Amino acid sequence: MNKWIVAVLLVVVVAGCGVEWFPEDSTTSGSKNSNVSFSFEGTNKCSQSPGSFADSGPIQIFNLQTSATISVSGTATSKYTITNQSPRSDQGVIRPGETVSVSHQNAAQDATSKITITTLTIAGKSASFKSSIDPCPQGTTTIQ
Repeated sequence: MNKWIVAVLLVVVVAGCGVEWFPEDSTTSGSKNSNVSFSFEGTNKCSQSPGSFADSGPIQIFNLQTSATISVSGTATSKYTITNQSPRSDQGVIRPGETVSVSHQNAAQDATSKITITTLTIAGKSASFKSSIDPCPQGTTTIQ
């Protein structure tokens, strides 16, 4: 009977030691990455050649504390590229300190919409990169 009491006490002590038996999945948008922020402001492009590819150039991800899921949506040609990796369109993982860029093929000359949009999502937060084959609005250098 004394062995039973010792075993129960051992379980209670170990359970109360702050050990994470089920650690947070670092690839989700958990509380550690709740303040993640990024933007394509100033990188959106206009006056692009029809059918050519537009690239946002690398952007910094702010407040990324742990690895997080990353995905892209938009057109069939929408892709993202993490620092020193190949472009991809499937879901992946980005780590703190890495940068990312997105790209897509611009609209065709006869397309109904002259603007192409690719949306990047990291840790549940999203931002869109836009390109247009139309000229920039007067007095600007990017799509607003």
